[in-house]
Amino acid sequence: MAKETKKPDITEPVVETVDTPAVQTPEESQYTVGEFAANAARLFGARANPDLVHAAFLVEGISKATLSEAKKIVAGYMQKEVK
Repeated sequence: MAKETKKPDITEPVVETVDTPAVQTPEESQYTVGEFAANAARLFGARANPDLVHAAFLVEGISKATLSEAKKIVAGYMQKEVK
């Protein structure tokens, strides 16, 4: 008796994957509230002072943020209505 050999199924396409190195996007650095407060007027405008920056972060409940996040936090705090 002859042994039956299994032939590969040539109807299915062979797909090869090529590993490409992932492009790393630079992440924004995070800074502390103290660093933002020390540079408040330069970063957030002349009306901003260190106490305002500390208060804005305290209300949000965070102690570190990126520059873009900090600008949103402080701007939002400065826009709040005083009752």
